[in-house]
Amino acid sequence: KAKNEEIKKKDVVINNLNKAKNEEIKKKESIINEWNKEIERINKEKNSEIKKRDSTIEKINEERNIEIKKRDNIIDDLNKEIRRVNEERNSEIKKRDSTIEKINEERNIEIKKRDNVIDDLNKEIKRVNEERNSDIKRLTEEKNNIIKNLNNQLQEITQSKGYKVLTKIHKIRKKIGLI
Repeated sequence: KAKNEEIKKKDVVINNLNKAKNEEIKKKESIINEWNKEIERINKEKNSEIKKRDSTIEKINEERNIEIKKRDNIIDDLNKEIRRVNEERNSEIKKRDSTIEKINEERNIEIKKRDNVIDDLNKEIKRVNEERNSDIKRLTEEKNNIIKNLNNQLQEITQSKGYKVLTKIHKIRKKIGLI
């Protein structure tokens, strides 16, 4: 009975260690999930901004194409007007190129930030997994050592007490799940 109590106490300790470790893992997974939600929210915002900008650029291009068609229709009669329009167009192109360059710079900054967050998350995931695997290995070794010690003790008892004791011990081992 004392041995059974000792086994039960050790099982309780192992269970408590497992519960504590699982709670820690759950907390870390919760943090990682929050980070993933934040990354997803940032991505949605940035994608929405990019779509708006692309739509604006597309509208500007459509308007410019309409202007070009109109100019092409009257080009023979309006050479002076063409020069003026071309100057305006060059100015618009410079502005648009400047806007596109700014948008690309902002996009690259956001991508770099997102990549850094993802790298940090991957490092944390790797660290948590390594910690969890180490704990599992340690707890498994402790459990195996407890079982080995119990089996050695049982074997000593059976060798010293004879066949009746062996039968009782066999029944006890069945009850506590060692067989």
